[in-house]
Amino acid sequence: MDGPDGQAPPSGHIDLDLSDDPLPRRPVGLRRRWTSLRVSASGVVVLVLIGGLIGAALGRAWARWEQRKLESARVSLFVAVADLSTTTGSNGRVSMEGSVAVANGGPLPVEVSGPASGDFRVWGQQRVAAGGAARFPANLTVVCAAGVEQQPLPLALVVVTADGVRRSVDVKVELVGTWKEMVTQDCQSPS
Repeated sequence: MDGPDGQAPPSGHIDLDLSDDPLPRRPVGLRRRWTSLRVSASGVVVLVLIGGLIGAALGRAWARWEQRKLESARVSLFVAVADLSTTTGSNGRVSMEGSVAVANGGPLPVEVSGPASGDFRVWGQQRVAAGGAARFPANLTVVCAAGVEQQPLPLALVVVTADGVRRSVDVKVELVGTWKEMVTQDCQSPS
């Protein structure tokens, strides 16, 4: 096309007065498209129902995950004296060796071990199933001056729960049966 003076425009220039499209269109943005949509009332109801169902499903999944997390951290141990193999008494002290039974009252298995220090010692490490029990070798030293009245005796156990966390669990152990009889007998006899 020639310019107003009859000459061709120089190359690389655009003549803005001329248009090939008789009806120019403005580009429509995404926001304008969404705001111009019309949704029926039934469509809104369906969208709300779908959103509610998805929310309920996610809520239930979250609650189950939280419950599993709580159960994996729950520890419920019971300890009772079991066998008594040796007893020695001297200098106002009674030392006994035997075993204790550790029962797991929690919902998941735990790995139990006892620290080999203090007056009441438990050795070894075992996995104790939920609702199960295991025996551990034990050693107890009782000071006769304190008497058997200091019962129940404190015992610290180390527990690795199902979530992999290592915890210290303090339990109380009653001396019963032969254990109690031997402490009473050895503490009353002159040394």
